[in-house]
Amino acid sequence: MSDKNAFANSDLITLEELLFQVQNNNDLSFSRRREIASALRALATWTQIPLAMMPASATYLRERFERIHHDNIGVTKRRLQNVRSLIMEPFESKG
Repeated sequence: MSDKNAFANSDLITLEELLFQVQNNNDLSFSRRREIASALRALATWTQIPLAMMPASATYLRERFERIHHDNIGVTKRRLQNVRSLIMEPFESKG
């Protein structure tokens, strides 16, 4: 069984591919790469959706974060905000 989403837009990379790009981006500090990677993994855990099944789309991510409430996932509001900010950072830097 494949982890690829057959219904996803093939023009978009997945969050798993974004994770790989972030981890190999030497323009970011090691600690920043680690923080963004951790945030992506947290999102996968909270949503129970593998990164390979989620598109690297700012629109998709905004909609996904609107459905997540910090109390339901057992983290502080600030932690959720930090994860959202870290995940959105690669999109903001690309314009």
